Amino acid sequence: MKEVEIHIDFSCPFSNMGGERFIQYLESKDLPLSTVRFRSVQLNPDKDNENINFILNMSNKFNKSVEETIKIYENITQRASELGLKFDAEKIVDVNSKNAHIGLQYVTMFGKQAEYFRRMMSARFERGEDYSKISFIENVIKDLGLDSKDFSSKLEELTEKVSEDIKLAQERNIRGVPTFVQDGKILPLESSSTFEEFDNIIK
Repeated sequence: MKEVEIHIDFSCPFSNMGGERFIQYLESKDLPLSTVRFRSVQLNPDKDNENINFILNMSNKFNKSVEETIKIYENITQRASELGLKFDAEKIVDVNSKNAHIGLQYVTMFGKQAEYFRRMMSARFERGEDYSKISFIENVIKDLGLDSKDFSSKLEELTEKVSEDIKLAQERNIRGVPTFVQDGKILPLESSSTFEEFDNIIK
């Protein structure tokens, strides 16, 4: 199978579900996880990390009560559980995702993007870790058997790669995540697409 790119943001629960579903699809076909190439997108690039209460922020953003917002995320949590994912909206720390993307750019050079994706998404949505901290990302990189000091020495270069991905998403006119792309062509797939749909659409 040719490489499939998925434009994602680590702050997005649907990116989590879409990326996980595709990883599980690759595993079901005994295909290498390096077949997927995650591309960086930031839905809220100006997030200042001042107000980090996720439920309250989402409530304000969508002009809904806290109770209504919790119910919305209960529905998302149920959908995620079908993939074996655990969401705990009340634990989520609402912080800027840029540094998580910087880490993604580094691990991609070593074919570890799927493993990193899973660890970072679990850190955010299940355990409520502050994944914006470089020290946290260094530990994830170390756990993947990579050189965290080498990562830290390349932050400027990796930040530029994040910007290049974001520019690519703009050029492709990508308006939401996850967005699946193959051979530069946007595929009619989404976070809830089935394995059968992957089979029918992906080359």
